[in-house]
Amino acid sequence: MNNKTRLITMIFTILFACSIMAIVDILWEPSYIIHSTVKLLLFLAIPLLYAKITHDVSYTHLLKTSNQHLKSSALLGSLLFLLILGAYFSIGRFFDFSAVEASLRHDLEVNRNTFVLLALYVSFVNSLLEEFFFRGFAFIELRRLSTKRFAMIFSASIFAVYHLSIIANWFSPLLFALVMISLFVGGLIFNQLNEHTGNIVASWMVHMFANFAINIVGFLLLL
Repeated sequence: MNNKTRLITMIFTILFACSIMAIVDILWEPSYIIHSTVKLLLFLAIPLLYAKITHDVSYTHLLKTSNQHLKSSALLGSLLFLLILGAYFSIGRFFDFSAVEASLRHDLEVNRNTFVLLALYVSFVNSLLEEFFFRGFAFIELRRLSTKRFAMIFSASIFAVYHLSIIANWFSPLLFALVMISLFVGGLIFNQLNEHTGNIVASWMVHMFANFAINIVGFLLLL
């Protein structure tokens, strides 16, 4: 395949995986265990299958990094962790999170006893899976076949749109718009973090710490 064909094929593969995941979330609304299993198959198996078929992609470099880079990434993630918690405790009272609490309790069937396991999975595993798919596959590898600008915007856009089916009913219109903008901007920042290193370690660390903070907020809502 020439580069144009590879680019189109990769874009179609990314959109296909996200579309199937959205259909599962919207029409099926399975338990979180089933949701996670389907997501693992789509966001991990499909890129691996793409690499096997095309013989044009290798993911072995995506987690290779230096100790210094790992430390700086953890520091950046820690700062974001404090920023998110600080924002919640300072301005969170001005927003209505009742729909988020209801979704945690009823849609995801989460309570204080099961929340810790779910939070650990979301923070460590789910964040790595999303970084592999949206930054490793949909940005670093896509960038080899396109321009940096296109790969940046496409990856960040698909990352934000992917979350539509998950958080659509969680927030008021204003807060929902802010969250979607934050997801897009966050996707751009994650891409930029990985731009020069060629791996996903920096964005994974930041994503993981962000999830830590969000999970703490979720736990507080369940109290």
